[in-house]
Amino acid sequence: MELDELKNIWQKTSQESISSQIVQKEELSLMIKGKSKDALSKLKRNMVIESILSLLCFPFFIYIILLPDIAVFHKYVCGILFVVTVIILGFFWVEYRIIQNFDANVDLITSLKSTVQQLSKFIRIYLIFNCILLLPMMFYGSIVGLETSGLEISSNFLLINGLVTILISPLGYWWVKFYLKKVYQQHLEKLKNCLAELEESID
Repeated sequence: MELDELKNIWQKTSQESISSQIVQKEELSLMIKGKSKDALSKLKRNMVIESILSLLCFPFFIYIILLPDIAVFHKYVCGILFVVTVIILGFFWVEYRIIQNFDANVDLITSLKSTVQQLSKFIRIYLIFNCILLLPMMFYGSIVGLETSGLEISSNFLLINGLVTILISPLGYWWVKFYLKKVYQQHLEKLKNCLAELEESID
């Protein structure tokens, strides 16, 4: 009789322990899902803000392109920037749609893995894209600044300006990295932490 009672107590304790673990895992999963959605909502917000700012550039580009008294060089640059901005907006739209489908009919760990991988690729491509544009835009910005000040643009100035642009390009690269970290990378890190925490709870 005592052995049967011990068996019953052990089974009851085991069931309670298993139930407790299940409840704890469900609570942890809900908590991590909440953290993930919070990070994703901030990512989406930043994407929307950047997209709106990009859209606001279109009237300026069109104005420069259509303005009769502006140099052809500036028209070409604005035309290229117009196309580049369209590409960026398309890129943002694709990424935004992926984030929107975060928890569509798949388990949380699969959603987090997929989202982390996609956002890591997004940030890497966005960094490369900005680095490619960095030198030309810094060079062009200095030319516009010189024209605005009324000074004459000479071949010597273009050479010196090119050298200066190359020398200060690390500062521009640092700014791009800092910007991406504040706007996107820090939220990606939160998602990575959520994924690590979830995987640790499963092991």
